[in-house]
Amino acid sequence: KTIHRDIKAANILMSSDCSLKVTDFGISRKFNENSKIFTKSMMGTPYWMAPEGILGDNYSFPIDIWSVGATAVELIDGAPPYCEFPPTRAFNEIVANGFPGFRNGSSVSDQLKDFVTKCMIYNPKKRPTADQLLTHPFVRRIEKLNRQEVFKKLLSTEINFNDLIDDEDIE
Repeated sequence: KTIHRDIKAANILMSSDCSLKVTDFGISRKFNENSKIFTKSMMGTPYWMAPEGILGDNYSFPIDIWSVGATAVELIDGAPPYCEFPPTRAFNEIVANGFPGFRNGSSVSDQLKDFVTKCMIYNPKKRPTADQLLTHPFVRRIEKLNRQEVFKKLLSTEINFNDLIDDEDIE
């Protein structure tokens, strides 16, 4: 009974045992048993927002499904759809054109392409639910992967955070 409203790669953390957690529920909306499960306020990060959120329409859980699709694009292409534009233009592009497809040169399997395309169906009433997406062939296939093996190289790379901090930032 919670709408996250800001799903993106920056809000998904992976631990050393490869478990994943969605974080940053700062703008989420939790519904109680007696309330209608929709809201209208415009919240989220522009490039991951669904058309209905941008337009100020009533929205519900499908808004997060759109963001899952945009996050998949972000992980595949290195950035979400329309990131080459300033936020206001990106809003206009999302509302006018919906999902633009993958960037040139992106190589994705048919299953992943279908998964993302379903997440980013323009009409929120036609988007699959989270339960439906969990049965999607792409999700079923990746569930069988050994995360430790898939992420072995990433997990074995040591990051020296001191190298990432500019000395001027400390002052």
